[in-house]
Amino acid sequence: MHRRHGAGHALQDEQSTHFVRIATPVAKYWNTKRAVLAMGEIMECLGGNGYVEESILPRLYRDVPVNAIWEGSGNVQALDVLRAMRKEPASLTALLQYFQAEKGHSPLLDQHLVKTEQLLTQPPGALQARAAVTAIALSIQAIELIHIAAPAVAELFCQSRLGHPTSGWGCLPADNMNLLSQTIAYAFQQQA
Repeated sequence: MHRRHGAGHALQDEQSTHFVRIATPVAKYWNTKRAVLAMGEIMECLGGNGYVEESILPRLYRDVPVNAIWEGSGNVQALDVLRAMRKEPASLTALLQYFQAEKGHSPLLDQHLVKTEQLLTQPPGALQARAAVTAIALSIQAIELIHIAAPAVAELFCQSRLGHPTSGWGCLPADNMNLLSQTIAYAFQQQA
């Protein structure tokens, strides 16, 4: 959440605290789930070199699932989000205000936010906990990318994750591959 100065500063800090109450378990859930997939993709990209014990990757691949144990399993994190929404309604209010303030940047994001808001205000039960947390995670990622990334990158994220979700990594439509290649080349140029 963006900080404001002046008379609304104390209120903004309180809203940020409530927002973080939901955003933290969402991040723990999302990052621990994605880390296992990311490490598998990394090893696959390197082939046999990523598999042999002489490299650090096999150890990292074995260790990465431990994050879900230390941070709490996916179900525990998802249920924590539901608990926060139920026991600390100000946290849900702060999250919905964050979504509301970010509408208008992307039609795909706007559609996703409407669906997410509907899902969250019902409220979701335990069986919908993972779906709710996934929707929140995608929303926050899209919003933050819109603010910090190149517009083409944010739009590509919205298209591939919100508009026409792909079933896995490396499944972007062919017309987006050129944009992705340009973005990667630009990022490497910036680091050099």
